[in-house]
This record gives sequence, C-alpha cells and structure tokens, in this order.
Amino acid sequence: MLLQVIIGMNLLYFIAFAVMLIFTSALFYNFGIERGRKLEKLFVEYIRTLEIGDKAIASQAGRSYFSALRRGSIKPDDEESIKKDIERI
Repeated sequence: MLLQVIIGMNLLYFIAFAVMLIFTSALFYNFGIERGRKLEKLFVEYIRTLEIGDKAIASQAGRSYFSALRRGSIKPDDEESIKKDIERI
C-alpha cells in the first residue's frame, strides 16, 4: 500500500513537471517569434528611412533597430555602421 502511494506521488510530480516544462517551452518559443517579428519590422523601417534619405530619421531608426538587436544597448560598432549607412545617402 505504501509503495503504491509513493509511486502515485512520483507520477503526480512527474506529470506536474512535464506540464510546467511544456508551458515554459511554449512561452519562450512565442517570445522568440515576437522578438523576430519586431526585429524584422525595425530593420525594414531602417532600410526605408535610408532609402528616403532623411538622415535624422534614419539615424533614429538605426539606433532603434540595433538597440532591439542587442537587447537594449548599442555598441560603438553599431554606431559606426549607422554612420557609414547614413554617409552613403
């Protein structure tokens, strides 16, 4: 009897763990998709502003894109890339 209770509890813990693992995986997968969509949108906006030729807006769009790409921080290399892209306008 005691063995059955122990096996039953272990099965319950296993099922609870599996459900939490599936939920967490689905949640992180969805965040990854949303981040990818946001990055794509910001990149397209950056390229369009470069094509239009407005340097101030292109600079801001570039910073927004690289900031999202780097998860909130812009590196000096990113600033240099933005500067080079704007100089080509």
